[in-house]
Amino acid sequence: MNSLPSSGVAWHEDATSPDPGQPWASAGTAPAKASHGRSNNSPLRPPPHNARILAVSDHTYSPSASMTDDAQRPTPQNVQPAEAKELIDKEYTLLDVRTPEEYALGHVPGSINVPIKLDDGAGRMVPNLDFLQQVKEHVTPDVPVVCTCAHGRRGGDAAAQLAAAGHGKIVNLAGGLAAWSDAALPHSGHIKRHH
Repeated sequence: MNSLPSSGVAWHEDATSPDPGQPWASAGTAPAKASHGRSNNSPLRPPPHNARILAVSDHTYSPSASMTDDAQRPTPQNVQPAEAKELIDKEYTLLDVRTPEEYALGHVPGSINVPIKLDDGAGRMVPNLDFLQQVKEHVTPDVPVVCTCAHGRRGGDAAAQLAAAGHGKIVNLAGGLAAWSDAALPHSGHIKRHH
């Protein structure tokens, strides 16, 4: 679908759309106009019974406008444990984004713990809504950071958030602290594994 109407719903009739380039057109009809089958004074007509709703919009969709920000946002690089250790030894700060409970069990000496997710007390992980503000209390955007967690997923999420927030040099420890521990790199305590 190339664009949505300025206001309304676009749909696709599964087996009857004559032209894939016009997914909202009914079989045997001319391609829909911006009003999608309604006059300026008539209400939006409901989709046919065999339609799948593709999108609802109250404004025009522009792929180039919505993708521009993401395309310009740097994607943080994943680094292996040995390279992460070298970066930390030189100038990078290690940001451990696991929960405080995981951090207390074992961590890399000198790392900073700011959890990206927290245990809600019922065993579910919920986003730490203050994550970026808490990071800012420990490191400024010009400080290079290696993000880490248990296996690399939360660290990758944290690295992406920090990059989007304007932090310059951000990398993620591939495989997280499980990979760090497997590489026999220094850490205290026990690194909790999730699987």
